[in-house]
Amino acid sequence: MWPGTASRFGGVLQTSANHLARLGLNLVPCLAYLLLMLVNGLIHIQFFAVLPIMLLTERYPTWAYASLNAVAAVLGFALQLRVTKQTQNWPVWAAVMSGWVLLVLGRAGLGLPGGLVVLFAVTLVGVADTLIGGPAAFTHPVQVAPPGASARYIGLANAMFRLGYAIGPVLGVLLWEHIGKGVWLVCLVVGLLITGSGIWSLRPAKASDEAVSDAAPGGPGAGATTSSRREPR
Repeated sequence: MWPGTASRFGGVLQTSANHLARLGLNLVPCLAYLLLMLVNGLIHIQFFAVLPIMLLTERYPTWAYASLNAVAAVLGFALQLRVTKQTQNWPVWAAVMSGWVLLVLGRAGLGLPGGLVVLFAVTLVGVADTLIGGPAAFTHPVQVAPPGASARYIGLANAMFRLGYAIGPVLGVLLWEHIGKGVWLVCLVVGLLITGSGIWSLRPAKASDEAVSDAAPGGPGAGATTSSRREPR
């Protein structure tokens, strides 16, 4: 199972790199962003994969997990538009990484003692992650992709996030079987390790980088007339 999974994962990464190169995107920052989306899916899914097992093992009432999900869903539905209205003018890296830190802390908090009170509190932290960072994370490709390439870049980002959702439960349950609640500590460590590269991948492109991209064969400025190029701001 694992050799096949690793092979398919490597194939997805190679395909993503090839697509990014053809789209005229800056390869390394884009791969770092796609890695962020992958790990985002890996960590996010543990709320649905490992948390129910933990609650069952620790003999929580059967309504506990349903209540946590209901609270998260209701708050997300009620507050998403209001929060997005406030955060839409933030720098993309600030919105995404603020949500990222909240996600990592929220998942790590699921391993803390304190019963349902703590579980509800850290669930609220996880909801704040989705409200603040979610929209910016998935719309980032629109802001950096050359004309005509944004849809494919969005598709790659979603594919990496869904790949994390696909393999996350397997990894999460495997870790639970070996280290129990230590799985939440693993989420914290992995999340913190990728924070720096995540911020770097979302940074605004420098003017020199855009000039190189425009000058490259097949880049966004290839074959364009002077009047069709973007005016400097």
